[in-house]
Amino acid sequence: LKNILRNGDRTVHGQLLDHGVGLEEAIKKAVELSGWYEKRRLYASLKGPVRRGIGIAVFYHGNSIGAEGADYSSASVIIQRDGSIIFRTGLTDMGQGAVQGLINILAEVLGVPPHYIKVELADTSATPDAGPTVASRSTAMGGNATLVAAYKLRKRLDQLAASLLGCKSPEEVVIEAPKVYCRDDPSHTITWRELVEQAFWKGVPLQEFGYYRAPPAEWDEETGTGAPYFTYTFGAIVSDVEVDLETGVVRVKEATTVYDIGRVVNKTGAELHAIGGYIQGMGYALMEDLYYDSEGRLLNTNLSTYHIPTALDTPEKFNVYFVEAGYYRAPFGAKGLGEPSIVAIAPSIANAVANALRSREANKLVSKHPLTPDYVYGIIKKTGVKP
Repeated sequence: LKNILRNGDRTVHGQLLDHGVGLEEAIKKAVELSGWYEKRRLYASLKGPVRRGIGIAVFYHGNSIGAEGADYSSASVIIQRDGSIIFRTGLTDMGQGAVQGLINILAEVLGVPPHYIKVELADTSATPDAGPTVASRSTAMGGNATLVAAYKLRKRLDQLAASLLGCKSPEEVVIEAPKVYCRDDPSHTITWRELVEQAFWKGVPLQEFGYYRAPPAEWDEETGTGAPYFTYTFGAIVSDVEVDLETGVVRVKEATTVYDIGRVVNKTGAELHAIGGYIQGMGYALMEDLYYDSEGRLLNTNLSTYHIPTALDTPEKFNVYFVEAGYYRAPFGAKGLGEPSIVAIAPSIANAVANALRSREANKLVSKHPLTPDYVYGIIKKTGVKP
């Protein structure tokens, strides 16, 4: 832990990390959940043709487009007369659960259950430009744009509700849809739908647009210094593997992923994304490769020869945990998990294979990927690893 990044440290590029850095907590939690110390002792004494090894890798990864260009996002929110809400975003959900996170952010601000909200996804004729779904930016950028629109609407709703209920001030209004009441008199209520209906009758506009621009990023191409991203996701990955010394086959038996993504705004989506990212990273580490003939033509052109993990290849056990070291410029302190979920998987597996082989020479050779059975068997033979 001596050399890891902490709050108040500077990165290799010279950027001051003046906000939540949960790397130390992530490492400690990954070590705890994986049984690191016990397994290191146990695996060192194992003999026979099948070895076990455990390895760790840590990382940090930027959120947003960063110094590559101006980054911005936008969203629009429309509350309809029946109390339902239309949420429009140009961000695309490819299964990672990012849009559900935006829905949860909107629901939290307005005080309504998420099922009140209907999403209209990317449509150039209707949804505002939110920028691309890249760079692990959907939560931080899209979430902030959603907050801008949501807070504008909430301010109007609080003012109207205070006048209808006789609250001391708009700040005393509590919206827990379907109930709306004053903080000091929860027995006197109106319904969410009644509040919205009154807004229509009184001409209170219930449509809003939110726009957010990322803080400017500073980067010097010549010196390689600056602040390329305004916030970072941190993490620690532990892989527990089995290596067959007679075939070179590597199997991941248990995976532990701990990420600092600030406030988790969609826990189920984040957990599943962490698992999916690990499996994809495992494919990169152990299977996926490109083969060409002497003329430069690709030989493995389909999934019968370009291998990716299947359900039978996945680890028997996953441990997933999140550290919530928030960032003050992100929505409720939330940060992204898009690309970070794959970043440290391959090195953690490589370190675990090196630990299983227990050879100083093997440590140098496992840095090449993928660690296919042929390649690992070659390492075993070259370094003289014996059962």
